[in-house]
Amino acid sequence: MLSGGSTVSPSVGAHRTEVWEDIPDSQSSRTSLQSSRTSLQSSRTSLQSTRTSLQSTRTFTRDL
Repeated sequence: MLSGGSTVSPSVGAHRTEVWEDIPDSQSSRTSLQSSRTSLQSSRTSLQSTRTSLQSTRTFTRDL
């Protein structure tokens, strides 16, 4: 799987460049990019809160 990844990476990089060239420098694309960033941050926050609750559960069971 790792050996396959090394052959895939150059094509992924090329694809990424093409995608950025295709995106017009317009307000709509910027807005959608910002909204996707916001949703990413919110998912990170929920992940962190899940970790915190998991750690508190571990501490609780350890005390028992």
